[in-house]
Amino acid sequence: MKKGITAGRINRFFGIVLGIFLVFAGFLYWQNRITEIGLITVILVALATGFLFVFGVRIAQKDGFFDGYVRAKNELDKKKKA
Repeated sequence: MKKGITAGRINRFFGIVLGIFLVFAGFLYWQNRITEIGLITVILVALATGFLFVFGVRIAQKDGFFDGYVRAKNELDKKKKA
């Protein structure tokens, strides 16, 4: 198994953290520490944060791919000219 930080591991870790956060919010709601509006707000914030995080990781992957592609293309062009 390949060790290191990958997009899948980052997303999985963030998903676990968000899951724990939502369970904690549900527990607070069950204990009547927050209202129904508070629970809905927590859920919406967690969903928005999760979506933006995953979207940001995917954009970073795309940008990294294109940067590598441009560098490799420039190196190939230099070798062709020489």
